Amino acid sequence: MSDQAAVLAEPIGEALTAWASTARERLTIVAPFIKRKAIERLASGVGPAVRLTVVTRWRVEEICAGVSDLDVLDFVGGRPSGRLLLHPSLHAKVVLVDDAVACVGSANITDAALGFASAANLE
Repeated sequence: MSDQAAVLAEPIGEALTAWASTARERLTIVAPFIKRKAIERLASGVGPAVRLTVVTRWRVEEICAGVSDLDVLDFVGGRPSGRLLLHPSLHAKVVLVDDAVACVGSANITDAALGFASAANLE
């Protein structure tokens, strides 16, 4: 298998978690749908001194449908320099690690989108 095929076979969540763990100053996560369990996994290797900024949207109907968790606020707010920003028409999905790594794609921060669930999406 080529190196490129090997990378494509790896669940995106594992790759993003590995990249996130290299953050030394800041980690920025942008996605309209974010679940607490998924963001906890994604940031599991990120040190407490790293500034975590999360940009998401919370629409009442989407929260009621279960596509996002309000508990994300507790997770982000529980970090010494965490902050959560809301934008009502957000559609972008971006992960920034310090100034060096950026990942732009279609994956939200959910177990299904990141390949952590048994019935994962192909993002």
